[in-house]
Amino acid sequence: MFDHFVGERRLAWSPKLKEMFGLRADADMTLDMFYECVHPEDLEEVRRVVLESSKPGTDGRFHYEFRALDRNDGKERWISTRGRTHFDEHGQAVRRVGVAVDITERREAERRVQEAAQHDSLTGLPNRALLYEYCMHLFAQADRLHADCAVLFIDLDRFKPINDLYGHDVGDKVLQEVARRLLQCTRKEDIVSRLGGDEFIVILPRVLGKEDSETVAQHILESIRKTIQLNGLQISVSPSIGISLYRKDGSSISELIRYADLAMYAAKRAGRDTFRHFIPEYLHLAEDRVELEQRLKEALRSGTLQLLYQPVIDISTGKPVGAEAFIRLPDNNGSLLSPDRFIPIAESAGLIDEVGFWVVREACRQQQRWQDSGLGVPSMSINVSASQFRHPEFAPRFIAAIDEYGIEPGRLEIELTESALMENIPDAVSKLDQLKSRGVRIALDDFGTGYSNLGHLTSLPLDKLKIDRSFTDNLESNENGKSIADTILGIGRALNLEVVGEGIESEEVMRYLRDHGCDQVQGHLFSKPLAAPEFESWYRSQLGLYH
Repeated sequence: MFDHFVGERRLAWSPKLKEMFGLRADADMTLDMFYECVHPEDLEEVRRVVLESSKPGTDGRFHYEFRALDRNDGKERWISTRGRTHFDEHGQAVRRVGVAVDITERREAERRVQEAAQHDSLTGLPNRALLYEYCMHLFAQADRLHADCAVLFIDLDRFKPINDLYGHDVGDKVLQEVARRLLQCTRKEDIVSRLGGDEFIVILPRVLGKEDSETVAQHILESIRKTIQLNGLQISVSPSIGISLYRKDGSSISELIRYADLAMYAAKRAGRDTFRHFIPEYLHLAEDRVELEQRLKEALRSGTLQLLYQPVIDISTGKPVGAEAFIRLPDNNGSLLSPDRFIPIAESAGLIDEVGFWVVREACRQQQRWQDSGLGVPSMSINVSASQFRHPEFAPRFIAAIDEYGIEPGRLEIELTESALMENIPDAVSKLDQLKSRGVRIALDDFGTGYSNLGHLTSLPLDKLKIDRSFTDNLESNENGKSIADTILGIGRALNLEVVGEGIESEEVMRYLRDHGCDQVQGHLFSKPLAAPEFESWYRSQLGLYH
């Protein structure tokens, strides 16, 4: 409690109040000593409130909170003061009486709550709300100084498999390590924020053109792609980065984040683990992406996705021995869009599992129809994406589709790329063994374009290797292609695997592969991918099967 007769410098303070300010219980208090205890940054406001409460015509009530500095150790405390000024019959202030309470713990709790509200709970980085507040001040300053700023949108490549394979605890530790590395490779004045999931934002307050932002982006690429060691695991992730520039590309943080996001997707389309600057053309790509995503969702709802089938030919007899299924999305103009147009969108929109299992069920349904009609296509080959293969229930769901349609498992074949299999060899072997135990055949697609690790190759339960079309194009005049094709054919023979050549468009290439021990081929030389009725007619004509 305190008591002050206005006009006198002396104050009457209780011993408890003196203790809060680090003063002895017998200390003589004055108004000047009180002001000396007030934090310099709060002093002007305290003086103002005291003066306002002493003005004639007011009710004299006052309440203010301020920081006080302990006279002994300089420790900062928060004090809440509440009281009333009394006036004489002439309206002049004569006495000020009130109480003061130490509210340091309350203020600290409020600070922690505000801190939590403005920071990501996992990484401790500023969240979206604090980022926007920071940029509002930053851009105002940049306008005054005619300075440029950069926004870097960072998305981790293939982060979802880490959660799927190792659990969210490991995924969270990876995100924390990525946050630490981002702070390490940026300046103190830069702000690193986590938007959510595996998306981060870096704001560079002062850049001199594109080059400065590119330098930071390159540092980020090099830092994040380094292997992360966690509990005996060696985990690798890489970032795709999009960059937008304040004033050049946009004038608000929401606009700049959107443009940097579009540039980040361009980096992913360019092969991931790289960066791209925003250009206006990306706006059209964004519109196309949204439209395609909606069309894909509608096709899944209405069942209007389509499968086309390309014959697989026995190279020694020239007769068809199977078909490979290719998914297509109908366009508004009646044409069919190829997977490279919409599969990346399905992945980013979280639709890839639904699309992949639709393909499995539709291919099984079609194989059953052919089987029931007496066509007897020996093998139906289905492409499986890395994302679909990672699904914990991939093998059981695949087997369930086989059982639903009652087809012979030996008439089904799945094709997987090296990258899909090499992400987690033990998990891949476990899933493939489940399928092999039911008779499903396994083909390694695009062999030679990925890891090509022969040690791992021998541990996988494979039946086929497929030579990627990049090696068969112009094979007759491409010595490097011949060398790689010969190597793959040799590996196939050594491991007792069938070898299939893809993308065959000329008799010369087919003859070369036949002469060097290739088992099967497919490509436009024989037939383009066909809708089911056309494939059936073509197949019957090749085998001389007529109704």
